[in-house]
Amino acid sequence: MLRRVDVVQNATSRGREARRLRPLIAERFRAHGVEASISLARSGRELVALAERARDGAAEAVVAAGGDGTVNAVAAALLGTGKSLGVLPVGTFNYFARNLGIPLDLDSAVGTVARGHAAPIALGEVNGRIFLNNASIGLYPSIIRQREQEYRRWGRRQAVAYFAVARALLQRSPFMGVRVSAAGEEVRARTPLVFVGGNRYQVDEFGLPGGECVERGELAIYVARPTGLPGLVLLALQALLGRLHGERRLQVLCAEEAGVETRRRRVPVALDGEVLVLETPLRFAARAGALKVIVPEDV
Repeated sequence: MLRRVDVVQNATSRGREARRLRPLIAERFRAHGVEASISLARSGRELVALAERARDGAAEAVVAAGGDGTVNAVAAALLGTGKSLGVLPVGTFNYFARNLGIPLDLDSAVGTVARGHAAPIALGEVNGRIFLNNASIGLYPSIIRQREQEYRRWGRRQAVAYFAVARALLQRSPFMGVRVSAAGEEVRARTPLVFVGGNRYQVDEFGLPGGECVERGELAIYVARPTGLPGLVLLALQALLGRLHGERRLQVLCAEEAGVETRRRRVPVALDGEVLVLETPLRFAARAGALKVIVPEDV
């Protein structure tokens, strides 16, 4: 059993519920005999700073309370420290927690963290940046950027998200020339999307092939085939909703390492739903046992 944890909570997860969750999280940990110091992050920059401060603190574990983007930021701060990551999945999709069998209800998730059973888990990496679930270039990062701009203007509504898809498709050509190298294979294509999956639960949930290679500790690399406008709109909506069904529209490679080259010197890359700009070529790798995560004892 743990005695003390530092919790980094994302103020934007669950919207207005975030402030109500803070005392609730503290109360639940107290019920398990754990002292929890909770910091509330109101921006991505503050989230990283609080995660790094918690990493350097005296607590036995650092807990991420939020969605997959929040967990990614805290996990990145803990790499190489030997300190365990706890997860309170209070975001929207929570694919990382689902993949590890971490309970989605708050009481059970707190109980799991309090028991402190940690196991090494694999991560994906691209150019030194980690991802827990997936990384992608092309259409999806463009949609995310556009969606966040529209959310700031009009609020977080589903209709706004669909409008963001339309604007992302109209603003510039979504196609890019890529060369993907993995496991001795090479794919050259003009494609709207390259998607790299490292989470077995999410790969299966998306209805994609390649789950077996992720289970083996490899990455599943998907290159979308060229398509007309109707197919492009469908692909964009599927990417936004997390439903990339359709093996015929995707070419799949499996490998522990992969390279993606484009003519562009820098490209937006979505890592677990957060967009960064990275220099090309992109070098992807699966990192086995890179992080200790607190999981249920039967996992």
